[in-house]
Amino acid sequence: MSTSAGPSSYSSGKPTPDDVRAASSALGYCLGNQIYGIVGGGALVLLGSARETEDVDFVVPQGETKNTRSILRKETTYFEVQAKTNHTYYKSTPPVEIEILAPPRPF
Repeated sequence: MSTSAGPSSYSSGKPTPDDVRAASSALGYCLGNQIYGIVGGGALVLLGSARETEDVDFVVPQGETKNTRSILRKETTYFEVQAKTNHTYYKSTPPVEIEILAPPRPF
């Protein structure tokens, strides 16, 4: 898969709850001992909710966004990080968008 590819290069449709769970699992595997927390719709899917979501949002400590994205960029089996925009996707069909969030203050 080319790093210039984006959502338009994948088949259409929304990610399934199984896709969201797989993306979350890949995050856990790739981030290892990094501190992070999955939030939003992705967290609800992991807890068994039927809520539909098309992305996985996760929070990292203040100042760790760049390092976290760098880790995901190296994990090309699971993730695609677009060079110019830093948009991040879990490689599934359709892709699951990955949103890295950081609080304005330390937590």
